Amino acid sequence: MINILTWIGADRVTVKEKFFSGIATGIAILLVMIISHSVVDYFGVMFVAASMGSSAVLLYAVPQGPLSQPWPFLGGHWVSAVIGISCVKFIPDITWAAAVAVGLAVFFMYLLRCLHPPGGATALTVVVGGDSIVQLGYQYIWMPLTVNMLIMLLWALWINNVLPGRHYPNQWKRFATKNKANQSKVGLQALLIEEDLKYVLEHIDNYLDVSEQELQNIIYLASVSAWQRKIGDITCQDIMTKPVISGYYETEVETLWLLMKQHKLRSVPIVDRQQKVVGIVTAANFFRHVECCEEKGVIESLQHFLQHTPGLHTEKPEYAGHLMTTPVVSIQANSPASELFRLFYEKGVHHIPVVDAAYRLQGMITPRDFFALLSRSRLSRNNLTDKA
Repeated sequence: MINILTWIGADRVTVKEKFFSGIATGIAILLVMIISHSVVDYFGVMFVAASMGSSAVLLYAVPQGPLSQPWPFLGGHWVSAVIGISCVKFIPDITWAAAVAVGLAVFFMYLLRCLHPPGGATALTVVVGGDSIVQLGYQYIWMPLTVNMLIMLLWALWINNVLPGRHYPNQWKRFATKNKANQSKVGLQALLIEEDLKYVLEHIDNYLDVSEQELQNIIYLASVSAWQRKIGDITCQDIMTKPVISGYYETEVETLWLLMKQHKLRSVPIVDRQQKVVGIVTAANFFRHVECCEEKGVIESLQHFLQHTPGLHTEKPEYAGHLMTTPVVSIQANSPASELFRLFYEKGVHHIPVVDAAYRLQGMITPRDFFALLSRSRLSRNNLTDKA
């Protein structure tokens, strides 16, 4: 017997998320009904509420979808309403007026980049919604349409940013994470940039209800899954570099710099007397405090910074504890190596201390160690294929 659920498709949305979507949608429609009934009769309210109800599903159940964003929502309804009212005025036959209104609404929503499926219902509403709507004419665009939309949009902006795991509109999250994403050039960001995603979307000659951010997240998660299969059961302690050159809180900055220069290091973890990691110093930490001027070049400014300040008072970091970055992004030695991809990508770090259960320093991992692991995994797989 064929399982009908395989036809319906998988459902990965939690009951809690479904409940919140239902409550948010119900409140929005209650407000729409109250406002609409103040200007049109019950027959007209049914049509107005129908188009707003469709929009409510998108705004409160699929808030991250491209069709749910503010411009498609507002622009789609506005364009469709203007076209629908114009068709009523200039096409006497209601059947033709309805067909032309919806057809033109879809065309112009596409053209103006505000495709919103409920817009088709709005175009139809002003044609077949009854005398109370037709008599309003273009005034319908302001009241009840625009007033309803503004209330629904304000409600969407609040509820979709208060509920955990949601954000609305999509641009807000993109701007918030832009700098963080730019810092990380490891993994997917180094291989697949935003222009590549735009190129793919532009060369598919139909509308996809998925944003560039969502597509990037899908590819990222798929990449993580694929890399987990390649890496297998390898842990961080299997690929970490050891022993590790480390420093203490009281290590002078000049000593720390000489250590990094002598051993050709780009970072030094800072530990306490129990070897627990308390911070990390990278070359960027040094140059962040070096002030260059016209009289002094970078090298001379760095030398001045490294020199110990005599006396009891100083205005610059003198010890590793003053210079280090904290808290430190670290990883447990027994953690799967596949977890490194997430840390490199999401945290934007390039030097990760490996610690034990008590956070004592065990080793260090850089992107070079990680990509060396991927190369070994690929070579091993190719050898097995050749033998087969």
